[in-house]
Amino acid sequence: IQDGENEFTIEVTSSDGTKKKDYVVTVYRGDEDKMGNLKPITTDDIDFELEDDLILIDISKYSRVGRDVFEKLKEYPEKTIIFQGNDYSLQFNGKDLDEIIPHVEYFDFGMSFDSPLADEIMDEIDSHGHNDEARIVLIYFKYHGDLPAPATLTMSLGRHYRNEKMYWYYYNEDYQRMDYYGSFNTNSRGTFSVTLDHMSTYAASDMKLSGAENRTQGQTDVNLSSKSEQQKINPATGRRQ
Repeated sequence: IQDGENEFTIEVTSSDGTKKKDYVVTVYRGDEDKMGNLKPITTDDIDFELEDDLILIDISKYSRVGRDVFEKLKEYPEKTIIFQGNDYSLQFNGKDLDEIIPHVEYFDFGMSFDSPLADEIMDEIDSHGHNDEARIVLIYFKYHGDLPAPATLTMSLGRHYRNEKMYWYYYNEDYQRMDYYGSFNTNSRGTFSVTLDHMSTYAASDMKLSGAENRTQGQTDVNLSSKSEQQKINPATGRRQ
């Protein structure tokens, strides 16, 4: 595409071939002023009537999603939305939307393997013995707070972490500590899935970390990969405890 403003018309046809709709998409290249004016993804960008039950939305370039998307999804309990980023996705099921969190205009589902608190987190981990050999991946979400419904986070850590048992931690900023919530297993490509009801800064480690607060409610371990787990995976993360 050329520098500046580029306009594209995309014709979308329903799966049964009975409905068609044109979408006009404007793409700006090399124009920071225009790019900075992008608005969150809203219901104007998603035709819930036309879309199949599984709706895929690319958030690799722009990760803000308006609250109205979830308000609308609630009306379609049979539908599922997957927000696809780079190396990760977030899946929300319409049937799980019981309540929309008030006072949140949009959710920024952007994710990074770095965190503004990286030094603080690593200092806390290193302050406890026997943690120096752990391989740790930080997972930082731009949005910090409760989600409108439980979401399935699927993420690739790469082949260096394939077929590994990993341990899942939440960084508790209030107490400047690591809270431990259980373990999961990666597949042959280093991919895993866990359920989140809150977003903040998390860490995955290939060994249990000394000095972490055990939040598994007295259990020896919790397998976060298990599909049979019916409890909330991260109850009350981010709240004062």
